[in-house]
Amino acid sequence: MSEIDIVGPMPNSWRPTSRPVIFVDGGQKWRQGAGVQALSIGDGDSDPIGPMDVRLPADKDISDFGFALSQLAESVQKISLYGFNGGRFDHDLANLGELHAFLKTRHAHVQIEGRGHAVSAGAWTFQIQGLFSVLMLEANPVTIQGDCKYKLERHTLTPLSSHGLSNEGFGEVQVESTGPVFVFTGLKD
Repeated sequence: MSEIDIVGPMPNSWRPTSRPVIFVDGGQKWRQGAGVQALSIGDGDSDPIGPMDVRLPADKDISDFGFALSQLAESVQKISLYGFNGGRFDHDLANLGELHAFLKTRHAHVQIEGRGHAVSAGAWTFQIQGLFSVLMLEANPVTIQGDCKYKLERHTLTPLSSHGLSNEGFGEVQVESTGPVFVFTGLKD
């Protein structure tokens, strides 16, 4: 299983590791110290520092982030995202949409900085202490089991249903779905 970091322009907690990394547009400002397995991709509209390794046209029908996801090798199954949330709400939603589309075509686990996880269809186990929510962008049966307050057994969650909001985890939580699912953690009341 191959792992990669993808770094966007928003303030983030990314620090150089031994994993390969893609800096998306303004995320390039975090590139210092990244090493040789680094690549920058973007159209330059997020005030990047320096030239891009892969310069995209400004007028295109895919976001810089969507393009970066489309370039990942099939062997990439674990992705850590940094700097892709907390800015414009419409961009946050579009990024979730790009992740959803990507996860429909791949078996992968995406760790989203400060937000939780996005995973493809299948059974996944998470360590969760505190509030979490399970949301889908397409109706799919979901099972939630393990150390949590509210369990579900093959309950079809509709897109962005409130039925998956505000669960509470006390350790190991299993989530199984027939489609991509978002597990948001670290939530505050």
